[in-house]
Amino acid sequence: PNTTGPRSRLALMFEDGIADAQRQVQQLAQSGDRAGAEQQLASIADMQVEANRLSEVELGLFERDLQLLPDNAGLQGTAGLARYRQGWRKEAEHALLTAHLLQPREPLHAYTLAIFYRDTGSPARALELARTLRRLRPQSEQFAAFEQELLRQRPVGPQR
Repeated sequence: PNTTGPRSRLALMFEDGIADAQRQVQQLAQSGDRAGAEQQLASIADMQVEANRLSEVELGLFERDLQLLPDNAGLQGTAGLARYRQGWRKEAEHALLTAHLLQPREPLHAYTLAIFYRDTGSPARALELARTLRRLRPQSEQFAAFEQELLRQRPVGPQR
């Protein structure tokens, strides 16, 4: 998920606004309206500052909550996603793994950690978790498709 709470949802709205503004800058520049393009660029910077501020505030709140409830798997998982969104990969992995270890039979935690591993260049770890998901929920078409996706991404040929 791209959002972990109300502040990240607002930040995502700002990021959508930034994408729209960037398209407008390009259109204005192509039409020769340099002043309009510069004005739009200034608004992009303001929106980016606010999006970053909201994400940082939300992460700070999660970090505070983790101090109070370190054994809460749901909070660990959500904080892991917030950390990942901020680019804190090592800390994100720690929280996502903690959530999974706290509740190893909860598919959401295994799935989130598998997605993290897939997206951060650890496909073997992602595949191991996808197989765990298949054991936990053998009827799940989503988990079967995820496992197949990871199998297709495996390198072909001898491993070194």
